[in-house]
Formats: sequence, C-alpha cells, structure tokens
Amino acid sequence: MGSPVSPSEVHGFQGMLDTLKLTPLRSIGWHFTWCNKQEVGRKVYSKIDWALGDLNWLQQYGQVKADYLNPSISDHSPILIKCCTYATLHPKPFRFYPNIMEQPDFKSILRQVWEEKMLLLEVEKWSRVEEQVLRQKSRATWIKCGDVNSKYFHAQWKIRCSQNAITAVYTDNNTKLTDPRAIEDEFIGVFTGLMGSSNSNLPCLNAEVVKTGVCLTLQQQKDLIKEVTKEEIIEAIKTMPKEKAPGADGFPIEFFTGNWDIVNGEVLEVVQQFFITGDLMLAINTTAITLIPKVPSPTKVKDYRPIACCTSSYKIISKVLT
Repeated sequence: MGSPVSPSEVHGFQGMLDTLKLTPLRSIGWHFTWCNKQEVGRKVYSKIDWALGDLNWLQQYGQVKADYLNPSISDHSPILIKCCTYATLHPKPFRFYPNIMEQPDFKSILRQVWEEKMLLLEVEKWSRVEEQVLRQKSRATWIKCGDVNSKYFHAQWKIRCSQNAITAVYTDNNTKLTDPRAIEDEFIGVFTGLMGSSNSNLPCLNAEVVKTGVCLTLQQQKDLIKEVTKEEIIEAIKTMPKEKAPGADGFPIEFFTGNWDIVNGEVLEVVQQFFITGDLMLAINTTAITLIPKVPSPTKVKDYRPIACCTSSYKIISKVLT
C-alpha cells in the first residue's frame, strides 16, 4: 500500500530475472514484506522481498515454498524456505493436452486405440512430444517450441505444480494446518457451512398464478419434446468455446472437434440417449472442483474461490438445451 510501482521502475530488474531465468517461489503467509513502522496515515506497506530460484536449483528442489513470517519488531518479514515432498490424498486426474493432436501420427494411433480406451497410456509413451506437453503444462508460452528447452520447461512445470499445491492454510483462529487430511477437512467444513442446510419442507407452486401466467403455444410445446437431431448436436459442439478447463473426464472440447471423424459415433449416442431416457450417467454428471486464489498469497480457505468444471459431455448436452 502506498504509491503503486510502475512497470518502468522494475523493467531493469525484470530483465535481470529473465536473463538469469529466475522465478519467484510459491509464497504463503504475509503478502506485504516490508513496512516503515510509521503512525497511522504515514504507514507504508510494500512487497520488496522476494524468494527466487534458478533453473538448476529448481530442477533439484522443485517442490519449494517461501513462508513469509510475521515481521514482529523488524520492518521486514523473515522468509523461511521449505523444500518438501507433498503428500497427495487422491490420485492426480487425467488431463488431455490439445497440442498432442498436432503430431502427424496422432490420428492413426487414436483410431487404433479408441475402442480400447487406452489413449492416455499410448500418448504418454511418446518421447518426441515431451517438450510440447511440458510447454503447455508450464504455461511458458513466451518460448517457442522447437528449441531444446526441456529442462527449463520441467523447472517451470515444477514451479507451477508447487504454486498450485495447497500445503498449508490458517483457520479463523489463526491455527496453521499442514497435515493434508486436516487441510482437506478445513476446506470441506468451510464450504459446507457456506452452502447452509437443506429445507425438508418446500412450498408448492401457486397453481392459480401459473394458470393466469403466459403459457406456451401448442407449437412451442411440440418443439420442446421433438427429437434432438444429429445436426443440432454437431452445431452445438461447433459453437462451444475453446481453451476451457476440462472436467473430471480430462478431455477439452478441442479433442472432440479435432477428432470428430473418429469419436462422433459415441458422442452422438451419449447425447441422444440422454434426451430419450432423461437419465444422466454419473460419469457425465460429475464435476471437478478447482480452487482459484482470490488474492496473491492465499492463506485461508476464504481466500480461494471454488470453480466447478463439468465434463465435456455435460457441456454438450447443456449447449443443446440452450
């Protein structure tokens, strides 16, 4: 807090970081690392202390975090660097990366393995697409593929995994939780409390109000119950937004549009089956919850925003309905 820092003031420093390939470590704790300790009205807070790591160091210690502690009597926050291995309670979900489809042999391999549903195991054996996969995972999009940057992408990927991992949270009474199970229970407890409790007695609709309201015409009623055609489904898929986070199935919409000649049969069958029976399979009606930080250095559960990522089949059905 105080006067904002302009890009021109840090241009030289940022250039030095880019030249040395230094990257800020994932931070928890205090966001502002310095305070002038003046009285109210003249007090200034700033983030001027950074924990950085270079390529070789991050290759060896990829799971690193910087804990910015309470400054106490000092005007700077102490930084505690921790190198650790994160314990995972659940298996990492599958994610399909669209740039794999750029490989010339992808279509033929997909066609061979589609019936056996072994796409993931087959694709991950391709050593020659390692750099492109890592490039997308690391989000280091400012470097073009084709250069020998595998080590750099590995380091960036490790940094991103470290930044995405939630290794500690503080409760409302400022108790620090580091045990993975305790962290999970804290998130579930807080978000469950926000949802509230269910009401066993729900009021019925007022039939008189419904009767006097605007009703659908006979033609509109027929349009709502008519059979969903393949053309409608295809048109819905074509107009769906790209580059969106996949759901529990791990497949983005680009996978279906890019390989429609191979997967169209099963996709059309799944969507049409829903409109015929009205039943939605559990594998489709499943969401993956992603926690998005609302602040630069999240420390409590309230600092995260939960986002529900639906499966591609669910998105296609919803698009057809709308």
